[in-house]
Amino acid sequence: MLRVNLVVLAYLMFFFSTNLLFGIIQPFNNNFQKSLASDVNLKQNVIDELEQFLDLHQELKVNSISIIKNEKLVFEKYFHGFDSNKNIKLKSLGKSITSILLGIAIDKGFIRSVDEPIISFFPEFKKLSNWDNNKEKITIRHLITMSAGLDCGAGSKTNKCISEVFSAEDMFEAYFQLHLASKPGSTWFYNDGNVMIINRIIELASNMRLDQFQKKYLDSFLGIEGNYAMVEMRPKDMAKIGQLILNRGRWKGHQIVSEQWVNESLKVHFPVKDSFMGKSYGYFWWQYKFIANGKEFLTHYAYGNGGQFIFIIPDENLVVVFTGDNYNSYKSIREPISLLLKYVFMAV
Repeated sequence: MLRVNLVVLAYLMFFFSTNLLFGIIQPFNNNFQKSLASDVNLKQNVIDELEQFLDLHQELKVNSISIIKNEKLVFEKYFHGFDSNKNIKLKSLGKSITSILLGIAIDKGFIRSVDEPIISFFPEFKKLSNWDNNKEKITIRHLITMSAGLDCGAGSKTNKCISEVFSAEDMFEAYFQLHLASKPGSTWFYNDGNVMIINRIIELASNMRLDQFQKKYLDSFLGIEGNYAMVEMRPKDMAKIGQLILNRGRWKGHQIVSEQWVNESLKVHFPVKDSFMGKSYGYFWWQYKFIANGKEFLTHYAYGNGGQFIFIIPDENLVVVFTGDNYNSYKSIREPISLLLKYVFMAV
């Protein structure tokens, strides 16, 4: 019996030491502990009012809302057949996850810095017949701050050109053929093609498919399951992304992405004048200062078409996740922000 117990003990020691060595965090450590709102200094009556309002107004097409305060799950509600294990389409919210993956790639030395010219990863396109040598000045930094200067995307003269890029036989070649309308780093154009290039750079630099890279360096630590490559994710996993950023890149004692990268990602790199999505932009992250009940709430957020949001409010140690079904509508922005202002911030 003693010999059997020693064998079992040796196995357990090997199992846990191996998991620690390879940085694998077991799933039971990756779920948020549930708590009453009142236990984390939120006004329970306001949270209850939020729940009642959502029950009465399902026409708002909000599919879920999750509130995490002090790393405790204090509110979680699903509608329209959604539940905690159902993936939602992230849309442009995936750009903010790409930002994390890029930071990891730089932290691990796969990519030198954000100041690397993007053409260094695609030298074959310098042979294009319409090549403009000024495009050699476009860096990774310009792409993640939406300031590459290419005449394509929201704010440019040819807003619909991005659909032509994504429908091209060679999307990367089509991207590099875009007209350079302004000096890189001088003008903000929201260009969906930028994230496509960053994703490909991560793959080329790491010699890994993007989904493999994400699973190895991000998802395995946070216990994220399901589809990869920033396409779909469960709301509970979106909340983990928000908590990771709130914790400046740390998750359960592990530094997943450097604090320096998170700080740079959340800084205002470009003020945004004409976008309904936000007023300040970092490294694929938005920022806005909301006012509620006479108080200012500095908020960082990721946004995807339809009403997909990860709101991060550092001063309140708060993460709020919305998912929705208001595609191609201003309601995708208006409804979640209205609920954030009217209920969540009023509960603080």
